[in-house]
Amino acid sequence: MGGVLAGLKALGTKRLLALGAVGLALLGLLAVLALRAGDPPMAPLFGELEPRDAAAVVAALERQRIPYRIAGGGESGAGPGRPGAPAQAAAGP
Repeated sequence: MGGVLAGLKALGTKRLLALGAVGLALLGLLAVLALRAGDPPMAPLFGELEPRDAAAVVAALERQRIPYRIAGGGESGAGPGRPGAPAQAAAGP
């Protein structure tokens, strides 16, 4: 244990700070990956719809409790599964 501490002291302050920053970045990346691992893969459900039509699709998804993501300021949306999955047909306009 003393050898490890001596090696860390020999690195100097700047290198220790850089090593700590890299360690924190890696921990942050692992946390993001762990949190995203539980999300289902998303596939496009709709795109370039009028706001009224997009709202109708979102309402249908919410009624059926299907998770979704909205992108492009509401112009496109994604749902679980692969393109052409049953959720896409069920949420149709």
